[in-house]
This record gives sequence, structure tokens and C-alpha cells, in this order.
Amino acid sequence: MKVTKDQIVRLIKEEVKKTEMKQFASTRGGSKVIAAGKRVRIAGEAIRDEADAQTGRMAETLSTISEFIEGVGSALEGLNSLDESSTLEDRLPTVKEYRMMEKAIRRLK
Repeated sequence: MKVTKDQIVRLIKEEVKKTEMKQFASTRGGSKVIAAGKRVRIAGEAIRDEADAQTGRMAETLSTISEFIEGVGSALEGLNSLDESSTLEDRLPTVKEYRMMEKAIRRLK
């Protein structure tokens, strides 16, 4: 089987297009991170369910925590579905959301 110069160039360009994150997602370690992300997201859902059973400030705080946790889990779980136009950073909760969660937790003290 002969490989032409054009085929080699096309293969190289395809490999260069793969981001480091995409490459990691396709490894065994990446699969473990994706699975852990799913568990984190499910934990966030469990916290949200508990928030629904609470009242007042505790309900608000647990809801805020669950949103943050679910966001982190979803971002990690979606590692393998990142495309060239989106990044993990786009999917992660913001610093503002983290600070809101931290503030809500402090108000419970």
C-alpha cells in the first residue's frame, strides 16, 4: 500500500487539530476522570434532592452547593465531548459562582 504525500499531510493536520484535552479524554486516565465526573454530578443531584426537602436558608445553601457541584461534575463528565469551539473552562462554574457558594455556607455559621 502506497501512502501519498497528501494523505500524510492530511493525517498530520488531523492529529494537530486534536487538543491535548481531547487526547487525554481518550486515554485510560481520561476515562477515569470522566467516570469520576459522573459520580460528582450525581452527588450534586443528591444534594439538590436534599435541598428540596429543606426549608429556609439551608435549602438555599444546599441548592447553591448542588449547582456548583453538578457544574464541576458535568464539565468533567463531558471531557470527551469537547469540540474545537468549546473548552473545559467554558463548562466549569465561574469564580463568581464559587464565591456565592462560599458566602452561602458562611451564612449558616
